[in-house]
Amino acid sequence: KYRVTETKAPEGYELLRNSKDVEITGENRDIKLIAENELKLELPETGRTNYAIIISAIGVVAILLSVVLSKKYREKKT
Repeated sequence: KYRVTETKAPEGYELLRNSKDVEITGENRDIKLIAENELKLELPETGRTNYAIIISAIGVVAILLSVVLSKKYREKKT
């Protein structure tokens, strides 16, 4: 009796969680194992402060620019 444990998965795949038990006897010396590895789930990066600061700064600049342009447009009309 043997226990087969996956120690390295193909690139991009997760290791098998469970080992497979195999019994080799005089009658069945050729054993075929089929292992179905699952793809690794890669989550996108979130919550990075660098991006949040940059996006916030762009938003503030856009708001200020719209206020300044709005005032100039109103002054021009009158």
